[in-house]
Formats: sequence, structure tokens, C-alpha cells
Amino acid sequence: MKFLGYTTAFTLGNETDRASFLAFKTEITEDSLGALASWNNSLHICKWAGVACGLKHQRVTSLNLQGLKLSGTISPHLGNLSFLRSLDLSDNYFQGGIPPELGNLFRLQYLNMSFNFLGGHISANLSQCSNLTALVLDHNYFVGQIPYELGYLVNLRQLYLGNNLTESIPASIGNLAALRVLYLSYNHLQGEVPGSISQLRDLAALGLSDNNLYGEFPPALYNMSSLRFIALTDNKFTGFLIPNIGLSWPNLDRIYLAANFFTGQIPYSFSNASNLLQLELLGNQFTGQVPFEFCFNWTTSNLGTLALSSNQFTGEIPSSIGNITQLINFYTATNNLEGSLPLNLGNCLEMQSLDLSQNNLSGRLPVQLMQITTLRAVNFSYNSLTGSIPPDIGDLRHLVYADFSYNRYSGNIPISMGKLSAVTILYTQNNSLQGTIPYFGGPLSLQYLDLSCNNLSGQVPPFFMNLSSLVYLNLSFNNLEGGFSSENLIDSGSFGTVDKGTLSPDETVIAVNVLHLHLPDASKSFMAECQALRHTRHRNLVKVITACSSSDFQGNDFKAIVYPFMKNGSLEEWLHPKSERHHNGLNIIQRINILVDVAAAIS
Repeated sequence: MKFLGYTTAFTLGNETDRASFLAFKTEITEDSLGALASWNNSLHICKWAGVACGLKHQRVTSLNLQGLKLSGTISPHLGNLSFLRSLDLSDNYFQGGIPPELGNLFRLQYLNMSFNFLGGHISANLSQCSNLTALVLDHNYFVGQIPYELGYLVNLRQLYLGNNLTESIPASIGNLAALRVLYLSYNHLQGEVPGSISQLRDLAALGLSDNNLYGEFPPALYNMSSLRFIALTDNKFTGFLIPNIGLSWPNLDRIYLAANFFTGQIPYSFSNASNLLQLELLGNQFTGQVPFEFCFNWTTSNLGTLALSSNQFTGEIPSSIGNITQLINFYTATNNLEGSLPLNLGNCLEMQSLDLSQNNLSGRLPVQLMQITTLRAVNFSYNSLTGSIPPDIGDLRHLVYADFSYNRYSGNIPISMGKLSAVTILYTQNNSLQGTIPYFGGPLSLQYLDLSCNNLSGQVPPFFMNLSSLVYLNLSFNNLEGGFSSENLIDSGSFGTVDKGTLSPDETVIAVNVLHLHLPDASKSFMAECQALRHTRHRNLVKVITACSSSDFQGNDFKAIVYPFMKNGSLEEWLHPKSERHHNGLNIIQRINILVDVAAAIS
């Protein structure tokens, strides 16, 4: 009888799990991948997709439906899965709220519903899942405050909450003594960081970015030596950083303090954090010079990102920056830095992104930088750099973005620039570059090219017509010559010419009516034609694709009207034949039909 009772209990429990899953399935409104197709009577429940069972009781212990593009709401019947230890519904399209019945899952250890469209308040009933070690609910649309009761989950090691939570961080967070990861970024949390957070002695990662938190740098954090990751970006923190801040976290590898209101000088003790990989301080109000020691002590470190942009730093870029040979990203844009670029910056042979724009830097661009063949993006714009652009720039074969604009560069544009096969954006405008435009046919991915406001001369190269990827080209305010090829001339008149061309990307053939604005009344003719076309409608009139009013390569006014190209020529050619193409002319009926159409158009 004992064996029979055990079997009966097993069967009833198994049927409870099956009924709960089938109720869950009825709430699914879309299953485009057919992920739940196996959830039927032909298979044992433990063989259903995403389901795992215990060996002893054959009861469901895990449900993993992560990333299956499921839509619908979460059934409260999941709260009947009394043996469930892991529930992962992340990366789907679930809506509605989290059923409070999930608080019945007293064996649950892992709950992940991140990256869905869940909303409403986070149920305080989840605090009844006393064995939870991971609660992952970020990247949803929950509202309201963080439930104070979550502080009862004393076994919790990971807590991720978001994205629209408000009010302050509850002090009960400090009760989560086992917590190692606390991620509350991308919410609307307010107030100061509670001092009770210092009780989290094992906390390794703290994410509080993109909130409305304020106050000085949370003092409680200085005593948390276990921290490896700190993210306070985009809040309203103020004040100084203590001088020995770098000694507080011996294991720190990433710290993000960008977009706050921190002031004062950078503590050079940051250089004592020998495990630091990324340091982002951009978008604050730090002042003073970048400390020499700041770079010197990182000679053997693995620092990969140093972001100091958009502050109020003065002085020169320390020559010791070249000691950080593992540096990948270096950003000091929008400061008040001056002097020349350190030559040993070329020692950073792993660098991929370099942004020194909007400072007061002067001198020549070090040729040593051209040895960093890993570079993908460089920005030197809005400085006072002089000399020529190094001819070795063509060696930067991975370069995608390059901005040399608004400086005092002179000399020719290096021919080697045409070898930048990966470049997408290239700006050299507002310098004193001269000579002819080199061949740019090599960069097949080039989309934006601005060479305007220089002293370039010679013909406008025809290869631009073959750059199908090009969406923006500015050659204005130079001394260039040329324009439309005479081979494409269709007709000429009193105030301009009509040329044949093509429009990318579909190679639409067009006719471009270019006004000769140096002639008297040409501008009036342009305006009159635009007004006439605006008010005239007829099935046989050519439609206008667009009208252009801008500047040409020399900075002169440029006006044109773009039409679809009519391969049969103009009406005038048919009425008054001048070539053998129209030698047969029009018969009397065709001419009468034209007269009727013209009369209808102007009536």
C-alpha cells in the first residue's frame, strides 16, 4: 500500500505540472518558432521542449524558454509548479504583470524574465521565494518603487531590476548580505544611495547608471573593497572624489562616472588600481591637468579605455600616455588642452579609437600615429594643428572614420588616402589644403566626404560618379573647375543648360536643368519656372523630382531643377526638327492633339 500511495502521489503531482503548463500554453498568443509544439499528450511532460524534471519524483524542476519569440501573458498557474527551481522566460515578448502566485514557488532559486514587455508593479510576493539566489527582471516596463520586502531574500546573489522604477532605493537592500551583483540602471530612481549598501561585503558589481540619484559620491562605497565594477553614469552626483579613491578597491576593473557633476582634480591614486580596464570620467566638471602619475603607473597595466572628454582639463596631454601600451580607446575631446600631441602616443599599438577634438592643440600630427594600424576612428577636428596630413595615413587600412576638419593643415591631400579601403566618413573641411583631389576610387564604402573650404584646385574628378555608396559630397568653397561633362549635354537655352545624369542607388536616369546665374534675370527665371510647375498639372507634363539651391565647388550660387529623363527628346525637337532623328516630324492629327493638351494644361 505504501508503494501504491507513492505512485498515486507521483501521478497526481505529475498531472498538476502538466495542467499548469497547458494553462500556461493557452496564454501564449504567438509561437512563431513552434517552440511549444511538443507540449501535447503524445510525449511525457519531462520530454517537452524547455522542460527538465527531477530523477526521483519526475516532477518539473526547470522551465527554460529563453529567446523563443513567445508572445502573451504569464499564467498564474505556474505558481502550482511546487518543485520548480529555475524559471527562465527571458528575451521574449511577454506582456502584463508578474503573477503574485509565483510567490508560492518556495523551492525557486533562479527567476529570469528580463528583456520582455512586462509592466505593472513588481509583486512583493516574490519575497516569499526565500531560496532565490538570482532575480533578473531588467529591461521591462515595471513601474512604482522597489518593494521593500525584497530585502527578505537573504540568499539572493544577483538582483537586476528595471526599467521605469521610481522613488528611492530602499534601505532594506542592505539586508541582502550574500548579494554579489546589484543592477538598478536605466530607471528613474531618486535620492541618495542608502548607507546600508555598505553592509554588502561581497558585492562585486554595482550598476546605478541612468537614474536621478544625487548627492556626493556615495561614501559607503569607499569601504567596499570587494567591488570590481562601478557604474554611476548619467545621474546628478556632485562634489570631489577623495584623494585615495584608487586604494579603496584593489580589484576594481571598470568604473563609469560619466555625465554627472563631479568637480575638482582627478585623484592620481586611480593609477594604483592595477587591474583597471576602463575608466570613464567624461561629461563632468573636472579641472586641472591630467596627472603625470596617472599614466606613468599604468605602464604594465591592461587599461583599455581612458575617457576624459567634456570636462575642463587644461595643460598638455602627458607624454607618459604612451606608457599605457594596451590602450584601446583614448578620449580627451572638448577640454582646454593645449600644446602638441605626444610623439610616444604611437607606442599604443593596440589603439582603435582616438578622439582629441575641440581643444587648443597645436603643432604637427605625429607620423608615429600612422604606425597604429589597428586604428578604426580618429578625430582631430577643431584644434590648431598645422603641417601636412602624413602621407603614411594610407597604412591605416582598418580606418572607418577620420575627421581632420577645422584645423590649419596645409599641403596636398595625401594620395595614399585613396587606399583607405574601409573608410566610411572622411572630413578635411576648413583647412588650407591645396593641390588636386587625389583618386578616391579605392574606398568602396565611402559614404560621407567633405573637402570644402580649402584651396583645392584642378578638375572635379569623374570617379565620384562611380562611388555608388556616396550619400554626401561637399567640395564647395575651393578653386575647382569642371562640372557636368559635355558628353551629357542635352540642350542649352537662354538661361542655362540641360544635362543627363543618374541617381543612385537605382540608377534612375535624370535630366538636370542648371541655371547660369551669372546671366541677368537667371534667378528670376528659376523662380518663375518653379512657380509655374507648382501650379500646373497635366498627365503629359514632366514631373519634377527635386529642385536644388545651394553652392557649387567654388562657393558660387547653384540652382537646378531635376526631371526624369525623357528618351524621346523634347517637344520643340519634334515640332521643329533639326536632326535626322526627327526627320519625319509630326502629322496634322498629332499636332492638333498637342495643341489640345497644351490648352488643357493652361486653362
